[in-house]
Amino acid sequence: MSTTENSEAAFLAKITAGTTHEIRNVLAIVQESAGLIEDMVSFYAETGKLNPDRLLKSVERIGAQVDRGAELMSTLNRFAHSLDREHDRVSLFDETNHVALMCGRLAKQKGHKLLVQQDEENVSLPVNRLHIEMALFAGVECCLEQLPEPGTVVMHSGRTGNTPTVDFAVETGSATALPAPRNAAAWKSVVEGLDLLGAEVETESVSSHFRFVFRSPVKDDKEI
Repeated sequence: MSTTENSEAAFLAKITAGTTHEIRNVLAIVQESAGLIEDMVSFYAETGKLNPDRLLKSVERIGAQVDRGAELMSTLNRFAHSLDREHDRVSLFDETNHVALMCGRLAKQKGHKLLVQQDEENVSLPVNRLHIEMALFAGVECCLEQLPEPGTVVMHSGRTGNTPTVDFAVETGSATALPAPRNAAAWKSVVEGLDLLGAEVETESVSSHFRFVFRSPVKDDKEI
């Protein structure tokens, strides 16, 4: 197996493991809420007393978890289809937003938030969907690893001049100096992932900012 195939397999395993773990949490909460409803029904059968508010809260909790589970499955399903189309025109914003959803659990565990922004124009590129997701995911990992306290990772897709780009920035509520994400363990994965796309990463004058730059020419009826 090649180095690229190893990287792809490791990424697939990471995403699948994280998503299925979240789905297990959803099922556990549904089971717990269903058990509580069962207890309340049994108590009503014995005493004729029922707490409607408590029952309604349990039902609402189940509904919320069903919605969450459906979103997780939709995200995983979309990710699976990344393998169906190796080279396709993909929306930078859509891919950035999708990766933010996949990184949600990782950010939550660390007490951070993810924010996705885009220019008015929705820029698209003919790239390998899996590889761009790998690079974006690694970029988020670098930011999350280097945030010293609860903060926000901002991902902005658009253009810098005429060149498609995705900018990463980390923010906190204090004046604490932010370490450079390029010092993170996942930075190597960022560089390797962009190499697969014929793209590169640029660091800004502010150490906590960096940018993915997609300069590769595109043979299409509309230039990027």
